[in-house]
Amino acid sequence: MMNKSEKTAAAGFTLVEVMISMVLLAIVLSGAFSTYILGIRMMSDFREEVRATQIIQSEIERLRTQNFTQLGTYLGENEFTSKGEFINEFSDAYTARRTVSSISGGSQYLVSIRVQWTSQSGRQQTRWFNTVFTKDGLNDYYYRDV
Repeated sequence: MMNKSEKTAAAGFTLVEVMISMVLLAIVLSGAFSTYILGIRMMSDFREEVRATQIIQSEIERLRTQNFTQLGTYLGENEFTSKGEFINEFSDAYTARRTVSSISGGSQYLVSIRVQWTSQSGRQQTRWFNTVFTKDGLNDYYYRDV
């Protein structure tokens, strides 16, 4: 029959059991850490896409303040940088281009805004937006000289 100290010594973990539990713990922690890193990268990519969308929206809104005749001065493809702290802060990372084309016999302008950048993972990214401005359209009536 075993005495009390022999029972306590027999109830401990063996070296193999400890090593197996350490390996399992390392696998679980490395999986959790890699998921965390992936989440950080996804948030960074999403933040870059939001910035590109804000650049596009800012330029479209600026163009909406122009009448149809003023829009004609932008015909062709041009790189643009709007004034302001936002675009100045990110102008090195993003390239923004505006293309204005005459369509429908000159009664409409197709405006395309394209923003390109290189993500932190090194991939080239592009976001774009197209809209049509019509002569005597809503914004032209509002800004037209009578």
